[in-house]
Amino acid sequence: WLRRFGHTGRCQVPPCGQSIAWRCLQPWLQGREDSRREQRNLILEFHGMAAPARAGCQLGALRLLVLLQVGNAVQSAVAQDVLAHSLRAEWVAVCFIGRIRAMRQTLELQQRNVLNELCGGSGCGPGQRNTVDVFLYAPNPTSSEIAGAAPLFGGRGSGGGAADFPQLLKSVRFHDESHVLKFLARNHRSDLLQAMRIRGNWIGSAGQRILPDRLDRRKGTGIFQMYAQNQCLEMMEERELQVGSVFDRVVLSRTDLRWIFPHPPLESLSPDLAWIPDTLEDDWGGLYDRHLVLTRKAADAAFGGWRLLTTGQAFRTILETMGVSPLFSNSTNTEVWLAVRLMAAQVRVARFPMTAYIACDLSEWLASSGAATSNGAPKAAWGGQGSVHGAFHGFRCEPGRDYRYPKEFAAVKMFADCLANHSHTGRWSLASTQSCYCSYFHPALRAASGDLYSLCTS
Repeated sequence: WLRRFGHTGRCQVPPCGQSIAWRCLQPWLQGREDSRREQRNLILEFHGMAAPARAGCQLGALRLLVLLQVGNAVQSAVAQDVLAHSLRAEWVAVCFIGRIRAMRQTLELQQRNVLNELCGGSGCGPGQRNTVDVFLYAPNPTSSEIAGAAPLFGGRGSGGGAADFPQLLKSVRFHDESHVLKFLARNHRSDLLQAMRIRGNWIGSAGQRILPDRLDRRKGTGIFQMYAQNQCLEMMEERELQVGSVFDRVVLSRTDLRWIFPHPPLESLSPDLAWIPDTLEDDWGGLYDRHLVLTRKAADAAFGGWRLLTTGQAFRTILETMGVSPLFSNSTNTEVWLAVRLMAAQVRVARFPMTAYIACDLSEWLASSGAATSNGAPKAAWGGQGSVHGAFHGFRCEPGRDYRYPKEFAAVKMFADCLANHSHTGRWSLASTQSCYCSYFHPALRAASGDLYSLCTS
């Protein structure tokens, strides 16, 4: 492509999926005196001619028309921006939160069906379309959990689907969460007291007293979720500061999600929207909050619950968005709280069918005492010693199944089976999604829902 325009500088033909640097094009434009005099428009056509033939390379099908007004500094700057954003691949942050012990069951599928797709569909490694940086936050793990997580960090036992994970991992944080409530009580007591006026488990404290001198105990782990999301946001901001740029997209996911069908590729999800999976069951009056595909701006809102809480803005944000009903109803949960943050930030939301479910880790239902039933099978417990799940959400992990929520699992399996049956490649496609997902919604509802079901009208 560069040779076509007679450029003889040092810029090399870019690999598939990378941008052609503006500095390579600018010297040629500056030398076009005839174009500058005539102030005529120059149309550049990019047909992917510079892209080497390689499996999974999509640039051969790309036709980009960029209008440049040569000699006009303002329009040239605009054109530079268009070139940079249209030709370059995306820089994607993926943050996993949750106990790392869960990844013994989920990591290989997350690598194969999530990270590979986010990298561009042909794997994460040389030639990948997108640059993916992975971040991990987990509650302070035990030594046995660290030993079992060796594949995450390239230790012994790594391999298979987890082989690329250590190369993608940029930052890890392990925190002792027993100090989270103490920190809030010590540093943000007045903010917390005000927030406690809003009922519901959006500030779930895992059954502990939110403040030591108050009787308010709430189910769920909403406070700890906000804390974890803020850790993700801080790690991303540190990375952006190091690189001197900002992420194009941000993905939040859980360590215990078991992906049984590939994630949608980013090029199929509009970069102008926040994409939130749908299980037809788990919005709970708000928006599903276990996996999010976000614009960078939307990530500030989605991950920003902790900052709103600790600056006294959470209370006001909820009331301004929902009115006074949260003061009298218990309906403000973590899903509603996510929806409130996105609405307050005017984030546009769209949905796609979820193909992952929350998996059970054996250690979550084995009683810490090792008690057994009369037939010798391990006895089910409410989450195991030290678990932040189990007892606080009321869904047992039972022997003989690897999922926690039966209705979630049923919906996910239904979507995954249908998508697989409609796919010739074993990957996500728009046509299969429209067949397997959109039929659940009346055309009038889809038309009236704006961006929400945009996949169904593409």
